[in-house]
Amino acid sequence: MWFPSGDSRRQLDEEANFLRLTLDRQPYVPMGVFKSLVKMALAVMPPQEAVHCDHLKHWILDPVHSFESYPYGPLNVYFQQFSGPTPTIGLTYWLMRRHPNSDIAPYLSFALQFSNLMLQIILPMHEQDKSFMNGKNFELGWFPTVAGIANHEETFGPTVRKVIDMSGTAPVKGDQEPMRFRFESREEILQSDPPDR
Repeated sequence: MWFPSGDSRRQLDEEANFLRLTLDRQPYVPMGVFKSLVKMALAVMPPQEAVHCDHLKHWILDPVHSFESYPYGPLNVYFQQFSGPTPTIGLTYWLMRRHPNSDIAPYLSFALQFSNLMLQIILPMHEQDKSFMNGKNFELGWFPTVAGIANHEETFGPTVRKVIDMSGTAPVKGDQEPMRFRFESREEILQSDPPDR
């Protein structure tokens, strides 16, 4: 991405050796994003569990994103962003099923880690999680990340944790994502035109 000189989306703090970029996010439909995470979970699901998920297969294949297509909510994504070096290369995922003798956790949950992000969802299972849909409380802890290692946050900064409701069905446009980088040294390259793509 090219940021011309004086662009307010590029903020350089030379004294603290920090660079802050504000990136424009492509338009998206929140429910469509949630469906993509469900699709990933289904792609790695063992056959003995996949037989319980036909309703999810039909739902994610429906090109129309609407609450009526599958009235389940909220579609929460448990989001973690941790600072410091990227702990793994590529993608790492976990598909988790509650213990047969337990009734305090959702039936299926899925966690996906890439770069410095961890995304965690509960798969919508209206039969197995009927009690939670009727108001019973459940337990869902933040999936452990490298940020939990001793002194990690002290060295690299705090982890951002938030729950994002992705139940929306209207396109989101004009969204932005700030990114902050620390550097040891920098080299100024003078260039008047954007780089070739």
